[in-house]
Amino acid sequence: MPGSIVSRRDFFGASARSAMAGAGALALADPAGAAAQSVGIKRGDLPDLTIREVRVYVVDPGKAGGVASDGYSHIAAIVTKSGIEGN
Repeated sequence: MPGSIVSRRDFFGASARSAMAGAGALALADPAGAAAQSVGIKRGDLPDLTIREVRVYVVDPGKAGGVASDGYSHIAAIVTKSGIEGN
């Protein structure tokens, strides 16, 4: 255990200053671009993950699979501008 006590504010302030130095500034400004650059992919080759649409699917389990139920289930889906859908 260190002899001096460091406050969280001092610790995180020092961490932020070191992250802003050099390539860390790029990582904070454009994390997807920094990640792509680190593995040798061009930023333009990445899909556009901007959210275009949010969908909610309502499933009636009483009519699906022969299971009798009076409750409904909901499935949320997010669709990106690139057409990627995640449920």
